[in-house]
Amino acid sequence: MSGIRFSLAALGAVVLAAPVMAQAPKAVDGKPDFTGIWSNASVTPMTRPASQKSLVVSEEEATRIAAGVPMAGITEEGFKGATYSDPNKRAPPKGDKAFGVLAYDSYWMDPGATLAFVKGEWRTSFIVEPDDGQMPLVDPASWAKKRKDFGEDYATGNVDYAGPEVPTIAERCLVFNSRAGPGMMSATYNNNYQFVQTPEYMMIQVEQAHDARIVPIFATAEKARESHKPSAIKPWMGDSVGWWEGDVFVMETINVHPLQAEGQTFPLSAKAVVT
Repeated sequence: MSGIRFSLAALGAVVLAAPVMAQAPKAVDGKPDFTGIWSNASVTPMTRPASQKSLVVSEEEATRIAAGVPMAGITEEGFKGATYSDPNKRAPPKGDKAFGVLAYDSYWMDPGATLAFVKGEWRTSFIVEPDDGQMPLVDPASWAKKRKDFGEDYATGNVDYAGPEVPTIAERCLVFNSRAGPGMMSATYNNNYQFVQTPEYMMIQVEQAHDARIVPIFATAEKARESHKPSAIKPWMGDSVGWWEGDVFVMETINVHPLQAEGQTFPLSAKAVVT
């Protein structure tokens, strides 16, 4: 993924662009072949920290930044000697802050230990435009409060579980908003993807929680956009179509399911377009 570019459209719709670049090998139709198993594990955030002004940093600086990120550096070496199989192990103490207790056990964690390495560069955010790496929110204060309230309620158990539809869709393991996409972001674990490519389709199988996005491929952007489903159809992961621009494969997604759009890493309006 080369990066995410934001621009604002009418009524706060957000447009993103993240064309995926590939090298060898080639598929049967001569296009770059994405078929295989991939990982996007990294500790690079979507939005650049305010203290970090540069999108690209040196390897030395990237190492320093990654070392200061909670959960970074958890590797197989660190699992040796872990007591996660101890039947007498007690629950961890309740955290005094939202998400204060990171995990009961660390053996299943796999968040990545480095910043994202894109086109030979260490990146400090996935947002590359605007230049400051910040999401151009229509109402940033409202969004920040919503995220803060959700985190505090979730961490303290201040949620009225009156029925099965109260928990988030991720908590119900229906779809993990920022894993399956649109916006395939790295997470604490399960950062693997399987791509299966044919001349007509690109299939992306997501490790968490085994969602499959099947993207039809068209000859041109115009034909692809004409083939979007009616707007009344709002599937999980949205309605995706794809086309090639030279050796760049482009996907465009619209009509993301409202429940998924609301719980995203970044907010998506009903008119959002993710490219």
